[in-house]
Amino acid sequence: MFAVGAGGPSFGPAKSKQLAAGVALRGVALERSVAELIEARHPGRIVNTNVKRGGREFDIELNNVIIEVTGGKGTRKMKQHFAQMAASDKPVILYGPNLREGLIRDINRQGGIATNSIDDLLEAIY
Repeated sequence: MFAVGAGGPSFGPAKSKQLAAGVALRGVALERSVAELIEARHPGRIVNTNVKRGGREFDIELNNVIIEVTGGKGTRKMKQHFAQMAASDKPVILYGPNLREGLIRDINRQGGIATNSIDDLLEAIY
């Protein structure tokens, strides 16, 4: 099982199952659950978690994409998303189960990538 964070223990499959079932998780619990689901679907693709680069913190780094995870509705996330895109040499996907559809649409129209569907996120990882 993938251990999230620098030497941190794995969060375990129970929380990942809760996320997949639509149970509300927030903060580190949400980030860890998303990482566990990614690792289950795409083994070995996670390079790092909670890494700082260019003054920005990235939640989940894969070999070819960054995943930013949020438990909120997305208030103030658009500006942060585009700042993270500018600080990364990889595409950045904003994922949040509670992201508003209007925000997702706006980010995607402006060239960003955002979703509130864990299934869409897992499918988007290539």
